[in-house]
Amino acid sequence: MTDMGGDLLRNYREGTIALIVTMTLLCLPGMLPCQVAPAQTPDWSLLTSLSHVTSMDTSSSGIWASTSGGLFHYDIDAGQFDAFYSYPDELPHYFCNDVLLDAGDRLWVATAAAGVARMVDDQWSYFTTYEGLPGSGLVYCLFEADGRIWAGTDAGIGRWQDEAFVPLDESTTGGAFQADDVTGFAEMGGYLWIATDRGIYALDLSASPFVPSSWTDYGSSTDSLEIAGLEVWSGVIYGFGGNGVFEADTAARWSRIWDETTVSDLLGMEEHGLLAVSRGVFRYHESTSSWLEVGQGYPEGMTGIRYGSCLIEADQSLYCGVGADFPEVTDWGTGLARLLSSSDWDVIQIPGPPGSNCYQIQIEEDGRLFVGSHLRGLMGMFPEGWVEWGFDEGLSSPLRLYSCETDGADGYWTASYHNGLMWIGGAATYDMSDDSVIVFVTDSLSWPPGLTQVLCPLYNMQVNMLARQEDVLWIPQEAYWDTLAEPSGLVALAGIPPDPSDLTWVGRDPSSSDGMYYKDIKAVLPVGSDTLWLAYRSDQGCQILVHHGTPMDTSDDLWIPDGAPFTTEDGLSSN
Repeated sequence: MTDMGGDLLRNYREGTIALIVTMTLLCLPGMLPCQVAPAQTPDWSLLTSLSHVTSMDTSSSGIWASTSGGLFHYDIDAGQFDAFYSYPDELPHYFCNDVLLDAGDRLWVATAAAGVARMVDDQWSYFTTYEGLPGSGLVYCLFEADGRIWAGTDAGIGRWQDEAFVPLDESTTGGAFQADDVTGFAEMGGYLWIATDRGIYALDLSASPFVPSSWTDYGSSTDSLEIAGLEVWSGVIYGFGGNGVFEADTAARWSRIWDETTVSDLLGMEEHGLLAVSRGVFRYHESTSSWLEVGQGYPEGMTGIRYGSCLIEADQSLYCGVGADFPEVTDWGTGLARLLSSSDWDVIQIPGPPGSNCYQIQIEEDGRLFVGSHLRGLMGMFPEGWVEWGFDEGLSSPLRLYSCETDGADGYWTASYHNGLMWIGGAATYDMSDDSVIVFVTDSLSWPPGLTQVLCPLYNMQVNMLARQEDVLWIPQEAYWDTLAEPSGLVALAGIPPDPSDLTWVGRDPSSSDGMYYKDIKAVLPVGSDTLWLAYRSDQGCQILVHHGTPMDTSDDLWIPDGAPFTTEDGLSSN
């Protein structure tokens, strides 16, 4: 695969978009055989999101990286991505925890739920509990030592032997190894050092792992340290995890050398010494027992905000996976960052959507795609690549954007649950320089600063989805779960910003609309130019609004059934 960006776009247009359309097909009586329903899609993930890098290994030409959405290879000399593997075509699961290129140029991938995948000569093989991996299929890490591959799982270790894994757990080691989660390995002094949920173990590689005397259990002194990974540098073994960085002496006594909340990875480099990634990349100065930031801005604008995910040295340069605002968030990242000098980082954007966990999707005839997301604001796919609108572009929040709909011109509507209805003008093009954002709210928001907001007659701030019918935008709402008495209902909006005076708002709720049954709405489905289906929250069934082509005039409304919903008594399998 030589053009990863182009292939990704083709993948979305031919594969993922086909899946999206399939998921949103809604069969109703009288709709033959099926029509694409522009209704809200359920909470699901775009599985090819590669933005969060979990681990890296080097090849002869570049970097292999496992991510929360697959596996890719970055050619350093060419400055491009030249290979991409994903679920379900090549990988048995989309989330990859670790990648390893062994001494025989075999590529190994640890998945989060389907065991280990291996590629040899472009052919994939798969190894699960049937091939000896202990546990449920969750593999945390891979390591090569003593001429073997070692896999750390959620129920022990898999040791490679004769084209399969041999489980090492309490039952096969005579009770010597009793850990479940195995999250890190290191090799030093003829021993395999193992980070687990029960502390640190050491295995004598010159002896049989099935003999209890081959194992040393340091759990009593290390189980409270929460060491998740290990690194050997200058003859010393270090541990890292949720409680910072620890150093072991010759007697395997561990002392804390950095009291940082979460450290995602350690790396020893000849040029920089011992490096750690947390809220940025830091170098350990042993003479002063201090950690100083490497590079200004990690990358620009991210210092002290975003957590890095992993480190590697490739082609005499330092690379870092640029993670999310919180270390435990793995469904989005930024990609790779390379240290260019002592002060500058260069961000290498990974092709593909900026994040997973996506909601309502808008697909245009020319292949452009817009989608609301859980964490990354409104995401848009263009032939040139992906973009996203968030705080920096003027949105009130990038969180829980359940909705996405065109404004009928060159802009798009979306809404952040709790933070208002948002219009993005100019969003129909890849160039974001001339975009403008207006947030429509029922109550003014005090944050973020500089927000362009307009008060409007929405019932509340809980917008579930959006749907366009002719020149009208339908805005269904529901009362928030702990403020059930607040107003809610259905709002019709005519007009296009930016001038708020050009907009007309008409609301419908049970107290003001004859025949409307319930105020809390989960989804709407326009049918033709004069009819709207409403699905209610809280097991309240559904109802039809026939507005006869005059949605801004409630006097012409016809509700079916009148004042009551369709329920299981009318043939619904569920309310």
